Amino acid sequence: MKPTRRKATPIAQPAMVAVTLAKDHKHLGQDLKAGAEITVHPDTAQWLQAMGVVPLSQPATQTVNPKD
Repeated sequence: MKPTRRKATPIAQPAMVAVTLAKDHKHLGQDLKAGAEITVHPDTAQWLQAMGVVPLSQPATQTVNPKD
C-alpha cells in the first residue's frame, strides 16, 4: 500500500501596509518623491521607518487588501 501524503497547508501571508514616504526613495527600481504612497510588507515598513524614509509617527498598521 502506498503511503498517503498530506497536502501542504499554505503559509498565511501578513497583510501588506500602505506607507507615505517622508523623503525621496527608490522603490522597485522607481525613483519616488516624498509624499508618494507605497504598499509594502510590514517588516519593510518598519525598516523604512528605521531608515527615516517613513515618519515614525505614521502607524505601519494600515492594512491593504491585495485584491483591491
